[in-house]
Amino acid sequence: MSIQKPSRELSVEETLTWTFNIYLNNFTVFFIPVLAATLFSQLLNKLLLDLFIGKQFPINNSLFDVAGFLLAVFALLIVAALLSWIIGVIVQGICVKCASDVVEKGKANLMKAANFTVGKLPSLLGASLLVGIIVGLG
Repeated sequence: MSIQKPSRELSVEETLTWTFNIYLNNFTVFFIPVLAATLFSQLLNKLLLDLFIGKQFPINNSLFDVAGFLLAVFALLIVAALLSWIIGVIVQGICVKCASDVVEKGKANLMKAANFTVGKLPSLLGASLLVGIIVGLG
C-alpha cells in the first residue's frame, strides 16, 4: 500500500487510519531505533543495579563514608538519566524524520534519519527541555 501525502484536510478517522498505515507499512524503520533505545536503557539499568546490589550501605561508618556513598549513587543516577534522555530524544527525532520522509518522499532511510537527527541534537535537546519545563509548569 502506497502512502501518499494528503491533498486536503483529513477527518479524525482518516488521520488515525493514515497514521497507522504509515507505521504498519514501515514497521521495521520505526521498530529498530525504539528497540535499540530500549535495549540500551535496560543494559544501563542492569549495570546500575549490579553496582549497588550486594553493596552494604555504610551505616556504621563515618559521615564522610555515607556522604560519599550517597554522592556516588546520586551522580550515577544523574548520568543514567542524562544518557536515557539523550537517547530518547535521538530516537524520537529519528522516528519523526522517518515519518516525515515517508509522507514527503514515500520511503524512509534509517541511516539518513539518524545522521539528520544527530546533526540537530542540540536543538532537539533544547526543545525537549523547554517542552518538559512547560508541561511541568502546566
